Amino acid sequence: MAPDELIYLGESLGTGVVSELATEYPPTALVLRSPMTSFADVVRALYKVPIGWLLRDRYPVLANVEQLTGPIAVVYGSADTMVPAAQSRAVAQAARDAGTEVVEAEVVGAFHNDGGLAQGETLMDALVEVARIGGVTGCG
Repeated sequence: MAPDELIYLGESLGTGVVSELATEYPPTALVLRSPMTSFADVVRALYKVPIGWLLRDRYPVLANVEQLTGPIAVVYGSADTMVPAAQSRAVAQAARDAGTEVVEAEVVGAFHNDGGLAQGETLMDALVEVARIGGVTGCG
């Protein structure tokens, strides 16, 4: 694969890492599985406690995707209890609002680590589609 055909994939907390990396070293495409809007937001959703001021790493996925220009795939489960589906939808919408082409896929009934979400056909289809949009030729 050529360097200009690089695709980053991040899952859950890893979406914070790859979205930050993408702002510094833009990939051809980005795949986010169960992305949070930010680490503080997901902690607040899980524990109902605003602890953002305690966090050293913020992982502002929402703000990061607003800076990107390459295509982004957002894949999430509708029954996710770790990262609420609403946060993943918000990430997809923020990228769209910033003018980025988004492949959004919801796995109905999937929880955070369900096999069908983590390695299933929906994730693979989204990866192939975002690669196609980005012009990656080495995936077929």
